[in-house]
Order: sequence, then C-alpha cells, then structure tokens
Amino acid sequence: LFGAAYLLAHGVVKVVLVAALLKNQLWAYPWMIGFLGIFIAYQVYRLSLKPSLGLTVLTILDAIIAWLTYREYCKQLAVARR
Repeated sequence: LFGAAYLLAHGVVKVVLVAALLKNQLWAYPWMIGFLGIFIAYQVYRLSLKPSLGLTVLTILDAIIAWLTYREYCKQLAVARR
C-alpha cells in the first residue's frame, strides 16, 4: 500500500510540474529539481535499507531527469535575460 501511494504521489508531482514546464513557467524548474532531490534522497535511504533493482532504476532515472531539468533551466534563464 505504501509503495502504491509513493508511486502515485511521485507521478502526480511529476505530471503537474511537467505540465508547468511545457508552458515555459520558469518557477517550475527549481520546484522540479527540488522535488526530484527529495525523492532521490528518500529513495537512496530506502536503498540503503533494502536494495532493489526497481528502486535503483527509478532513482537513476530521477537523477537524469533532474540533471536535464537543470540544464534546460540554465538555457531558459539565459533566454529570459536577453
């Protein structure tokens, strides 16, 4: 039950923030990075208690998405400053 609730919350947060990112809302970039950071930190904690392949893959994907979001945020800030 907890796993299902966690994945649902994870998905809902991502969908809401991705929708804002698609609308070029600059405020959504730091929020996305922040939430992904929180999810990653919790997932690493859970992995330290009981390793699992699924959670490892999810953590790696979240880290990649956070990095890509950061790169895009830097580009969007440069465009906004012009």
